[in-house]
Amino acid sequence: MEMNSPVERFEVNRDRGDVKRPSTELPHIKSMEGRKPEKTRESERTGTELPHIKEKDIQRQNNKDVNEVPKLGGSYRDVKKFSNGETHEVHHMPADSASHLERDDGPAISMEKADHRQTASYGSSREAREYRAQQRELIENGKFEKAMQMDIDDIHDKFGDKYNNAIDQVLDYKEQLKQEGRI
Repeated sequence: MEMNSPVERFEVNRDRGDVKRPSTELPHIKSMEGRKPEKTRESERTGTELPHIKEKDIQRQNNKDVNEVPKLGGSYRDVKKFSNGETHEVHHMPADSASHLERDDGPAISMEKADHRQTASYGSSREAREYRAQQRELIENGKFEKAMQMDIDDIHDKFGDKYNNAIDQVLDYKEQLKQEGRI
């Protein structure tokens, strides 16, 4: 019985269940046997075995640098980069409207949306406006750190130690701003 199907081109070793593909099955593809992989500048530079995938392409796709550690606290710009906008928001400390710093440079932490809405400076209520006015007055009198401490105390009062890692990071950023003479 003759078969014209592609199956007849394979040898089957019924004892072991192996299927062998004849070496002429794909003549347009050269065997890699005995050949060393070609080195390219990209594969040497990145150490990747897939030279067509470059680290900068992965970075661009993720929109983050590979070596960056997610920021829970720091500049608004850096925290925003790593914030999941569906579940978290970025909270300025002190309030952006009270500070002389550019919005992106202001100290901030990432907070759950529901928690952010409970902070003393959030929103347009009379209490929130008065709170921000108090922060603005402190900053105008050279007491930026006291204005920031108001937010730290507010967060600790409402959420305990939940945001301590973020607060530690934002305090490190505050020290950087001090060293740069910006606060």
